[in-house]
Amino acid sequence: MTDDKRGVSRPSASGKLSVLRQHPIFQDLDSEALDQLCRYAKPTSLKRGATIFSKGDQGNSLYIVISGTVKISVSSPDGRNAILNLISAGELFGEVALLDGGERTADATA
Repeated sequence: MTDDKRGVSRPSASGKLSVLRQHPIFQDLDSEALDQLCRYAKPTSLKRGATIFSKGDQGNSLYIVISGTVKISVSSPDGRNAILNLISAGELFGEVALLDGGERTADATA
């Protein structure tokens, strides 16, 4: 991790590369393709409870957790929240809507 001008920790290029290289979707990519993918990756720090995406949003991004946890959940019509998954560091999420071109099927919260 490196600190930007505001003192916010951001994953280094080698940290992003390491996470991508370890995931089954990307492990067979050659080094040049992984490097190019890392150039497109935009590290973001979010506060606890921040919405990453909501059910029904267009699925145009893939997300990788570098640190912390992401809650994947859906809300029922009566307002109850069902947690479907907790995504930890080194895991990715959001790939289904990205690959099928559909909408997000759940909410993602930091």
